[in-house]
Amino acid sequence: MNISIRCIGSEDIDDIARLANNYSIAENTANLPYPYTKKHAKLFLDYLHENEQEHVFAICRDSEFVGIIGLVHEEEHKRAELGYWLGQEYWNFGYASAAAGMAIDYAFCTLGINKIYSKCFGGNTASKRVLEKNCFTLEGCLKEHFLRFGKFKDIFCFGLLREQYEKGEATL
Repeated sequence: MNISIRCIGSEDIDDIARLANNYSIAENTANLPYPYTKKHAKLFLDYLHENEQEHVFAICRDSEFVGIIGLVHEEEHKRAELGYWLGQEYWNFGYASAAAGMAIDYAFCTLGINKIYSKCFGGNTASKRVLEKNCFTLEGCLKEHFLRFGKFKDIFCFGLLREQYEKGEATL
């Protein structure tokens, strides 16, 4: 498996729009609209360019775009929120877990944070598994906390501390 992350750019607009235009992906994310168009992808990239706390990367298999992973750097609190999604045809191959490991390295080594946190919907077992494989600890569950496409969703909250990372507890 040759997975890498790289800076995301305007050359990714078509791939973002094609892969993100999927109800199964949108229903497992907090903000991804459905249907998803090229206009949404362009607005997303414009937003990223205007917000320096956003560190967003393309996930690539070899050189093929397969999804997105990002960190929202909350510098004043020395933490970052991790989020990610993959095109549905790339699910269950370990790509998100591998990319998460790279983003974790970036967060601790480049951003110099103390904690990474991530949230996922209760029914999203694949996303929970990505976090568990990367040694995140379940910190709690917010019951029926989020309304998405007319359904109340539980939110699972996970965290990974610098101390765990430095002890090597966050490596695959």
